[in-house]
Amino acid sequence: MSDTTWVHKETVQPSFDVNIFHINAEQMTEIYAYFGNRIFDGRYNIGYWHWELSDFPDIWLDGFSFLQEVWVPSTFVADSIALKSPVPVVKIGSSPLAMFSDQNCSINFQKIFENRTRELV
Repeated sequence: MSDTTWVHKETVQPSFDVNIFHINAEQMTEIYAYFGNRIFDGRYNIGYWHWELSDFPDIWLDGFSFLQEVWVPSTFVADSIALKSPVPVVKIGSSPLAMFSDQNCSINFQKIFENRTRELV
């Protein structure tokens, strides 16, 4: 972990009016314990949470107390969390993977079909 190219963007005092916490629900209380009110107060706080079971654990309900809404990647997650959420739960989906045309690709998809055709002959 010697890459420090991101260090200049890190801050202990956010400068924007909206925080998006892309962490697991159970980590919200840990974030609050570490940073305290200074990153939450006076800001609109959103949790972007994932949960893969139909029953959202009661032990994580304290995480809602720091947020004004929760964003989720799927209808399933929205349904699970919304059953216990005191704040709005909004399905926004997942970020697509970026694909750049200038990337070097080690696979030539044309060759896959050529090789398969030779095997069949």
